[in-house]
Amino acid sequence: RRAVVQGGAAVLGLCVAVYTGCLLGVCKTFPLWNNALLPILFLVSALSSGAASVLMVAVVRHADEFIRVGVLKKFHFCLPIIELVLIASLCFITANDASGAGAASVAKLIAGTYAPAFWVLLVIVGLVLPTVLETRMLFFTSREFETSRKAHWISFASDVGVLVGGFVLRLLILLAALPITMVVPWV
Repeated sequence: RRAVVQGGAAVLGLCVAVYTGCLLGVCKTFPLWNNALLPILFLVSALSSGAASVLMVAVVRHADEFIRVGVLKKFHFCLPIIELVLIASLCFITANDASGAGAASVAKLIAGTYAPAFWVLLVIVGLVLPTVLETRMLFFTSREFETSRKAHWISFASDVGVLVGGFVLRLLILLAALPITMVVPWV
């Protein structure tokens, strides 16, 4: 019975992760949203954010067991890389939209109004920095260091970056597609 409940919860969790991308995808007037990659991007981002949340709780609440989540850490290591490829693909496909609205949305993201948030918070803090930190932790440190509290807190910082990136991704996808100018506090 417990396995059935867990399986059902997993299915519902995946549905929640994907539904925003599907909901936005039916808006044909916004090329950034009307893209088949958007639900996949939101799913990968949600999986990454979920894994980061679990790993953060493990560092704080179950530090002695944190070293045993190696499979989750390695799975989580791959997700920001996949997310980066999906974001680049989404931008490339959208920028080549025939209407010109897609190119305007992508321009706002990578060189316009939202570029500082895109490059600093999403790309660097949310994707590149966690990937660099986890690469070092998984492949270039000794087993003794990997089990130390310092390594746990480095992993924690990496996961905070993933959560920041996940939030900023969703915010920027919404804001960049809109043809109106919105005021964002950090820009």
